[in-house]
Amino acid sequence: MKIGIPKGLYFYYHKDFLLEFFDNLKLTVLFSSDTTQKTIAEGSQLTPSEICLSTKVFFGHIKELVANCDYLFLIRLVKKYSHNKRPLFGCPKFIGLPDLVKAVFNNIKILELVIDEELKNEEESYYEVFKKFGFSKKEILNAYKKAKEKTKEKKLEKGDILIIGHPYILFDSQLSLGLLNILKTMGVKFITSFQFFGKDLDKEKEICWYYHRHLLVAAYWAKENNISGIITINTFPCGTQPIIDERIKKICSNTNILQIIIDEHTQKEAFITRLESFLDLIKIKKK
Repeated sequence: MKIGIPKGLYFYYHKDFLLEFFDNLKLTVLFSSDTTQKTIAEGSQLTPSEICLSTKVFFGHIKELVANCDYLFLIRLVKKYSHNKRPLFGCPKFIGLPDLVKAVFNNIKILELVIDEELKNEEESYYEVFKKFGFSKKEILNAYKKAKEKTKEKKLEKGDILIIGHPYILFDSQLSLGLLNILKTMGVKFITSFQFFGKDLDKEKEICWYYHRHLLVAAYWAKENNISGIITINTFPCGTQPIIDERIKKICSNTNILQIIIDEHTQKEAFITRLESFLDLIKIKKK
């Protein structure tokens, strides 16, 4: 039995945990390949034109998997509580994603993990999904706890530039146009907002989207540490990100910010030119 996991969206948030969890249960997992232009093209054919590029890519990954796996693993994150008991909600597209997948692909069995801590805690949700494979409650909860232990917070790295964006863009070299590799080639020391995932702030009370909180935590960190510059990157057309971008601008009003929005027509040459100009500006201001 093979369980397919599309390499997009929530995969990049929970990758390390999922790898550990499935390994603990000795389940065979099949990941889709890295994103290519073909992935984007096929995903675009399967989804409405108004949907964001990242979701189109996700559907391209699913198309690759459906013929090669027995189950497709999807997460519907509805509601979680932060460490200080603040209710946080999934992005609207994440909440509705399983329904859209079911509407497009009706020939694949779906393992849908619903995370809604208003109803039950997260480990209980995992138990409800995987008990069908004959595992005891103890086996599933132990697999969950071991995976959590192995994926604890990592030490914060150092850098002059902060890259703010969802990991499904940052770590997808096709979607990000190779941003991180380009910066490494240029010798730029940077850190990404993903290092702040799982952290929260009491001072930020307006934004209640679970997958966006760490972006603002990163922005507050940049303000407090006098970072040289910030690069925000997102895919078009995201409904929630413009709100986040405005909050970042207000939080870091005295910091140089380059805003990048990627769509199917973005040219890499123009992208690199903007990047080089921004880095030159930072060098000039440092003198």
